[in-house]
Amino acid sequence: MPGEPNYFPMPRTAGSVSAITLTPGKTDYASELQFAIDNMITGTVGRVELAPSPTPYPLSKTIVIPANESGFVAFNGNGATLRATKPMESLIRFGGQKSMSTYTFENVHLDAANRAAYGFIGIRLNQRTGLIRGVSVSGARRSGFWLRACQAGVFASCSSTNNRQYGFLIEGGFVARFLQCTSDGNGLDGFRIASLKSTPEDTEPFFSEAGAEQWGQGPELLDCVSSNNERDGISIGRPPLEGFATPGTALFNTTLSNASIAGNTRHGLRLLGDAYGVLITNSTITPGPKTVAWASAAYVDPREDTNRFIRARLPRGDKPVLEYQSPVLTFVETRVKPWPNAPRWTLTGDATTPDLKVNLFGASDGWVVA
Repeated sequence: MPGEPNYFPMPRTAGSVSAITLTPGKTDYASELQFAIDNMITGTVGRVELAPSPTPYPLSKTIVIPANESGFVAFNGNGATLRATKPMESLIRFGGQKSMSTYTFENVHLDAANRAAYGFIGIRLNQRTGLIRGVSVSGARRSGFWLRACQAGVFASCSSTNNRQYGFLIEGGFVARFLQCTSDGNGLDGFRIASLKSTPEDTEPFFSEAGAEQWGQGPELLDCVSSNNERDGISIGRPPLEGFATPGTALFNTTLSNASIAGNTRHGLRLLGDAYGVLITNSTITPGPKTVAWASAAYVDPREDTNRFIRARLPRGDKPVLEYQSPVLTFVETRVKPWPNAPRWTLTGDATTPDLKVNLFGASDGWVVA
């Protein structure tokens, strides 16, 4: 793909060169596509493809791609659409309790058609040898993508639009990488990034290859766009007061680079109480025409812990870029109040730049970091 970074392996073919190609014209492809996927997992065929078609391929139930540490998945939709025809959990459920490390799943639109709760569920899609690319989702009753414990998985040029809840719900994404992904027009946040055990659905801990338990290592979002969503453009951390039964643990080391966040109804970027080590570079955050009066371009939800590490690089006019870390982030207020009157952070100057004071939170002004 032109402009796609080329710093991760991208498997293209399996050991077998044989393929199953589905062609349009039937009323339901659930059984046929599942049969093809199962044969690919066992190594009978090398890949599964959809023939290009202007009409959708209808599905009456979820297609399950099970985890298989020794198997290879190569699926290419060739730009075709899979459309839900009955209520279901998701159009695609990919992965499971075992690690899934060698796969490509690409070039398909998932039309949930207000029937599927999710378009794409990914669980433990791991390693740089795995690639989800060119997958778009729309019309989900909940979220477009729900991704759990996807350690180092790569999602490139994916999009999620017009879903009722989140565009991308990312939980426990240990350095998962999102390249040139777009979230637009969703009912809640464009990208919702949380530690793994932050919702009632999450009961299993996640272990890295080294055996160390990872509670919410943050993903990397590179060249991503979040726009026109009905709540926050990107929220990072555990949201308070949202009915979560299990408290979230700390979320570490989330990176945003070259992000464009614009036109969202609430905050452009929201950093919640358990987000640590957030690094934001070369990004533009601007409010939109529907933004509520109290919303911010960037908002930080405070926490008593004084060891938070939030770092931003901000341009100062035509002078060299200055880098700031958490010691120069101070509370406007120290007592937590119910938002929208909760404290906000202000970036202030230090002894070497006493004249510098940058308010990150004006609804009328965008926030640019470089």
